Amino acid sequence: MAEEKGISNSGVFDCEWRKRPINLMSVLRSFVSQLRPGDELTKMSLPSELCHPFSMLELISLRQVSYFHVLFGTNKATDDEGRFLAALKWLAALLQAEIMEKKPFNPVIGEQHICWVEHSADDWTEFVSEQVSHHPPISSFFMRNKKQQIEVEGNLKFGVKFGGNHAAVTTAGPVKIKTQFGTFHLDKSVPNMIVQNVVWGVKYVMWSGDITLSCPETGYSATLTLSEVDPTHNRIEGKVTKNGEEVFEVYGQCGVLVEVWPVGNEEKKTVLFTAEDNKLDTLSYPPPSAQVETDSLALWKAASDAIIANDLYTADAVL
Repeated sequence: MAEEKGISNSGVFDCEWRKRPINLMSVLRSFVSQLRPGDELTKMSLPSELCHPFSMLELISLRQVSYFHVLFGTNKATDDEGRFLAALKWLAALLQAEIMEKKPFNPVIGEQHICWVEHSADDWTEFVSEQVSHHPPISSFFMRNKKQQIEVEGNLKFGVKFGGNHAAVTTAGPVKIKTQFGTFHLDKSVPNMIVQNVVWGVKYVMWSGDITLSCPETGYSATLTLSEVDPTHNRIEGKVTKNGEEVFEVYGQCGVLVEVWPVGNEEKKTVLFTAEDNKLDTLSYPPPSAQVETDSLALWKAASDAIIANDLYTADAVL
């Protein structure tokens, strides 16, 4: 009998629990139930009513590994320009229109997450991450594909500030992409994020601010700026430079279409990324028997199962 496979809820989208509305009274009851004389409010657990049944480490792996194959284009390009544009396409693929109805669990110190993608019998991409700090929250990760000779290492640090009916998520943490033809650098793994209509209205999420990809060895660099056009349109625009001189313009919509053209020559516009490129790789996870105690899938299983079953009393008790 084949052993049961490991499963992460981060990649499950067409399900009831993702669409389940937030019950504000349940949130208030959860907060009140935690109150004790002399308690610090900043150390209270976030109610399970506001959580999705997976850890932030699982979400990072889904975002990073699902589009790792796009980086293989750096091996197919024939010159420095082509390789840089291939890496830029990978970045554009990462910047999908984000959906975040609720939030993932905050990883605990020492928490680990492992997954992989089997592209073919002899072509694998491996991913491992660990929570290395809780205050501030910092998640470190490493990916590699031995056959393609590509490695990615980085970390994600974030903070959240509330203002009226929105929340601003600030991000930090550099990323290094090593290929057989050169090394690329991201100043952060993802841009900042704005969550609109946190308290009332229809919630939506927008990438915001700048993110820079560079290759010091070749002199190529690109800074992309993300902004909101309307609740369904997350704009992406920027310039590619070589040794400080602008050589390409970039413009488009996250997750839909991103185009690039030589500066001053829009007639030569070409597609960098399109929604047709949204092919997600299938992630695999260790079976339950191979999961260590600090594995995200094992660590959060009780809380995740309770949230999916809509048993929030049990979920709050184990969070």
